[in-house]
Amino acid sequence: MVLFGIWGALALHFRAPVGDMARLGLTAGFLVIGALAALAIVRRSARLFLPALVCFPAILFWWTAIEPSQSRAWTGDVAHMVTADIRGDALVLSNVRNFRWTGDTTFEPAWETRSYDLAAISSVDLVASYWDGENIAHMLVSFGFANGEHLIWSAELRRVEGQVYETVASMFKLSELIMVAADERDLVGVRARNRGEDVRLYPLSLPPEAARKLLLAYAQAANELAAHPRWYNVLTNNCTTVILDLARTLDPGASYDWRVFLPGYFPQYAWDHGALDRSVPFDQWRARAGISARAQAADMLDGRAFSKQIRDVSSAR
Repeated sequence: MVLFGIWGALALHFRAPVGDMARLGLTAGFLVIGALAALAIVRRSARLFLPALVCFPAILFWWTAIEPSQSRAWTGDVAHMVTADIRGDALVLSNVRNFRWTGDTTFEPAWETRSYDLAAISSVDLVASYWDGENIAHMLVSFGFANGEHLIWSAELRRVEGQVYETVASMFKLSELIMVAADERDLVGVRARNRGEDVRLYPLSLPPEAARKLLLAYAQAANELAAHPRWYNVLTNNCTTVILDLARTLDPGASYDWRVFLPGYFPQYAWDHGALDRSVPFDQWRARAGISARAQAADMLDGRAFSKQIRDVSSAR
């Protein structure tokens, strides 16, 4: 009862469609109701439980009625949803992002329709971008093709204009989830160059058929999300849980553990489960994974050249 009271108070604090003072009153009131419900159980008092009997179902009804949307005042970098059309071996994506970033939040927008040859997938990489220590990182997955092109996917919080990310608030239906498909020059470049993040790249050991299956899983997930929006949640529906859910198309036995919730350690989870070559110790993988210096020196005008240079250990010298 106490925990439910805390959850309900936070839900009202972040989502109640009222002014600040009224929201404060609702939050405090629901905490009191939760405490009374707990006391009612201890004292076996039906009278003390009566407020909870009325308010708990009411807040659950209100909460389930809050649905995600596709029509809000989105920020420009998440303005469009990627969608996929599969035509034999051709994967045609609409709204592939190929921005030229002029700052950490400013850009020249470019949304493109691109076609990728599913029979020509040559590599799959896990990309981890760190900005505050080793615990937390943003996870991305990049697919390489025989022609030198790369397509990188990122599951992100879909912000509206003026919104500031808050970790706790993200658990209370404040933002939708979006799948971004982009050129590496965009998604990797902005993190390494404009935001100064520590970006690391881990080549995954996937046979061609498994790589194809994983890419098609991303395409299907993008279409489903475009048709049926979902809420972002830092614990249950974030960049890492999306990757793990999609990876289950290859390994249904892949299980959650603590590294899914502290995604800075997810590359080691991938190594433990054989997605990285286990003949190389993970410490060696981590030592050689950094690509930020190469990304900062890479060609920002040519996407294929950028992707080649961030993988070239001699390019930053």
